[in-house]
Amino acid sequence: MNYKAVIFDMDGTLIDSEIHWDDIEANVLKKFGIELTPELSQKTMGLNITDTYNRIIRPRNPLLSFEYVLECYTQASKYIYETACQLLPGARECIEALHQHGIPMSIGSSSPDECINLVRKRFHLEEMIPVCASTQSLGLPGKPDPAVFQYLIKTYDVSPDEVVIFEDSTHGLAAAKASGSYTIAILDPRWDHGDTSIADMKITTWLDQQLYRHLGL
Repeated sequence: MNYKAVIFDMDGTLIDSEIHWDDIEANVLKKFGIELTPELSQKTMGLNITDTYNRIIRPRNPLLSFEYVLECYTQASKYIYETACQLLPGARECIEALHQHGIPMSIGSSSPDECINLVRKRFHLEEMIPVCASTQSLGLPGKPDPAVFQYLIKTYDVSPDEVVIFEDSTHGLAAAKASGSYTIAILDPRWDHGDTSIADMKITTWLDQQLYRHLGL
């Protein structure tokens, strides 16, 4: 099918930040007196910092201010985006192929704008992916609410079924599906993605030739 726009989630979809997040988040939560169990890790995956604070942190430690929590997460995440994370294998090749075919691309993420822009600049993606939207920075409801994807779809002036969205988490896939777009799950075996049964297509690598055929590349 010939899609008119592509939207990417960032963490765990374009970059391998998820393999670093568990250790980073465990250390941050430990400051707040909270243990990051596997069950809790599943609940936080795909959430922005506001939702993590409201759903996970404040009920367990109501004396912590959001401002303090945000600062702790922001400082901890800089290491991931500036140094540790890498593009998933084949992601650049797929982005370049989409760009060569003139298909507009954007990023819809729970991470703050600062982190998204660090990644776009570090991996030289700014020209190919000129648009990004952050639920955290725009004050939009976090995933699984589809607000961030609906926001981006409106900027393209296309119908949702003309857009394909790449995601990797249960919350993200639910948001993508609720937007009315075609949803593709990118499933890296190095971390747990939760329930991905809602996805229209599942791939384990960006180099999947079935993906290229589906996108008309």
